[in-house]
Amino acid sequence: MADNEQHNRIYSVHKAQAINYLEAFGIADGLLINFSGRSLEFKRLYNKEIRLSL
Repeated sequence: MADNEQHNRIYSVHKAQAINYLEAFGIADGLLINFSGRSLEFKRLYNKEIRLSL
């Protein structure tokens, strides 16, 4: 899944949206990557519903 937006940093609303995508599509984990800041920023996100069942 890719979403092309331009922001200076990763905000909590972006993390929440990405986690919702993980849950909606049944994906266990993913990366939220921001290329627009002064340096590369990334967060690894987990779908808690799938992680708890493993």
